[in-house]
Amino acid sequence: MKNELQEYVESEIKTILPDYDDDLLTELKLEPLEILFVYKYVSNNFDGLAAYKEVYGVDQKQALPRYKKLLSNEKIKSGIDKLLDMIWDEACSVLPVQLLQDLNELRNLDIFDYYFSDGSPRPLDSISPAKRKMINNVNMMLDRDGGVHITYDLPDKRKTTSTMLEIIKLRSETTKDKEGNINDMETREMIDSIFSKAPAKVLT
Repeated sequence: MKNELQEYVESEIKTILPDYDDDLLTELKLEPLEILFVYKYVSNNFDGLAAYKEVYGVDQKQALPRYKKLLSNEKIKSGIDKLLDMIWDEACSVLPVQLLQDLNELRNLDIFDYYFSDGSPRPLDSISPAKRKMINNVNMMLDRDGGVHITYDLPDKRKTTSTMLEIIKLRSETTKDKEGNINDMETREMIDSIFSKAPAKVLT
């Protein structure tokens, strides 16, 4: 039988994941407060300090060393990954295919598509057109010897989760069409906001 804390944690998570079953996280042997921390960490845009302070009711001085230690715990890492999968599954039940495809591109963004293992950037013409579209901007800097150093501005993968959470919340807060789907224009705007509007600089 669940105690009050377990019921509270479950009700909190069900505000964004109606089909959440706490067995999915307790099987990782996480305590209720640890599950709540995982939820608060993900739902508060991956702010571990704020999540720890809220869940454990401590001040910043106490929370600073503790939240980092908790985030390094393998069980917590597994819980975060599992919760992210739950959020993606929930988004898949809400969004049309095209919007899901765009979000999935962001979820699967791989730094090695843009940089070599030594940290040097791949040439733009060696990056596929689909991957190039993910680049918000190309930055060039000159060192003291006149050498050119290039970096790519890429979308923040974490914003993908934040966007999906906002879309899921909208399901119960906005007017739905006859099929029960959230308005595509709103979700399109959310997804577009992940990308910078600044055009990429052309290298010559």
